[in-house]
Amino acid sequence: EISWSPDGTQIYYDREFSVPRGIYTVSRFGGEERLVLSDAAGPEALPDGSLLVVRRNKDRNFQLNRFWPDTGRLEALDALPYAEDMCPAVRAFHDGKDAVFFGKTMEQGNGNPANRLYILDLASGKSRQLAPEMELHPAAALPIFPIAVTPDDRSVLVTQVSGDLHRVISIPRDGAEPVRTLLNLTSTPASMDESQGGDLY
Repeated sequence: EISWSPDGTQIYYDREFSVPRGIYTVSRFGGEERLVLSDAAGPEALPDGSLLVVRRNKDRNFQLNRFWPDTGRLEALDALPYAEDMCPAVRAFHDGKDAVFFGKTMEQGNGNPANRLYILDLASGKSRQLAPEMELHPAAALPIFPIAVTPDDRSVLVTQVSGDLHRVISIPRDGAEPVRTLLNLTSTPASMDESQGGDLY
């Protein structure tokens, strides 16, 4: 997983399958890498310079944390993102106010086996379910759940399994408008992102 710093000068990335494991940063101009946080994965940079990261908690579950590299402060959040293959299903909105994740809250993690799509308010720490009427789950063939946030911060893009097809759908952030299908794919995308110009990658 990789993420650009807000000013575009650094790239954050994780190392999961070799040692030392953790989140690193390197200048976009090259040079030596630097370990930012050990035993963490899935860096997602926020506008204030902090990072959303995933670490295992005391119960060995993947839990979302907020990390401030400048001070070393680490704050556990009420989110257990789906991270079957250590590609955590978490994306931050560009305004830095919310994050969207596929998984469970801490309370639901103890009793409800179903993963859901949530928006997490990063100031209050409270989550609300997004599109609760929809059944969303990873494709069995590829245990990941790609998420993208549109450049205008108004919608979340995810995939939905529909028979042999994989629908890329747009879910409004505020839940006020209907869900739209953007396109159908014949295989599961490993990841998604949308450019400022509206192109979907």
